[in-house]
Amino acid sequence: MLDVEEFENKTEYQEYTTPDRLVSAVALLAMVVLSFPVFPGWIEWIMSFESDYIGLLTALFDEFVFVIAVILIHEYIHYAVGRALDYEPDFGIALKNTFWVIKEPAPYVVIIEEFVSRDENMLVLIAPFLLISGTALAVLLVPTPASVTHYAGAAFVFNTAGSMGDIYNCAQLLSYSQDTEFVNVEDNGIRTFYSTAQ
Repeated sequence: MLDVEEFENKTEYQEYTTPDRLVSAVALLAMVVLSFPVFPGWIEWIMSFESDYIGLLTALFDEFVFVIAVILIHEYIHYAVGRALDYEPDFGIALKNTFWVIKEPAPYVVIIEEFVSRDENMLVLIAPFLLISGTALAVLLVPTPASVTHYAGAAFVFNTAGSMGDIYNCAQLLSYSQDTEFVNVEDNGIRTFYSTAQ
């Protein structure tokens, strides 16, 4: 069992943090911006319901179910890639600080108490974005039935927006040397430490 104080007290380790509110704001912006070319007229369609919120939610029920499925597949890809690299990832739900007043529950997959190289960390992070958004984009670029195009568009928009944290962290990790190792430790949540010391 790794003790978080072990990393706090060793000078070669530093804590790695992610600005959750900034990432959430970028994710929301990405979702809105990507929705315009993928779903033209979506604002007018929503406005057509006026104050009929029940009708709107009913009309979007299938999309909600589909997006939840995409989220679960996204997290499973994180898990599967971690397992393929001989780690033992865990599933969980974190309450993240976003731009909302309340904390937002977010599912995650994390490798606890195992030292992970920079490159393998990046591979685990970016795999769902490449696989899901890449496949959805490929479907959008070829002629397909309207229903297929619709759900490919939903997968592309929501998975890309939901991958903003993974993309941000991959971009950050590129600035670290290749021999950097990361470790996640439980301490009323997950804290991440890194070191380039060998």
